[in-house]
Amino acid sequence: MIKLNSSRSSRNRYYLMNDGIGMGGYGLPDNHVNKKWVVVNGIDRGNGYQGYSSVTYTIAEDSPFPEDVKAAIRKHLNL
Repeated sequence: MIKLNSSRSSRNRYYLMNDGIGMGGYGLPDNHVNKKWVVVNGIDRGNGYQGYSSVTYTIAEDSPFPEDVKAAIRKHLNL
C-alpha cells in the first residue's frame, strides 16, 4: 500500500493498493493498470475503506480527486 497524500482528515487520505484484483478492469487486457491497482480513501477499521476507485477514473482530467493525488499516481505508476 502506497500513501498518496497527507491530510488531517482520514476521509481525505488516499492510498494506492496493489491487491491483485483491481477495479474497473472488465474487458481490459491482463496487464492493464486497473487489473492490479485500486485507489482507496478513508481509514480501514476492520470494515474496509470508505471509498474505492479505479486508477484510470482517479487520474482522469475531469475527476473530482485532488491534483496531488493524481500526480502521485502518475509518478508511481509511470503514467
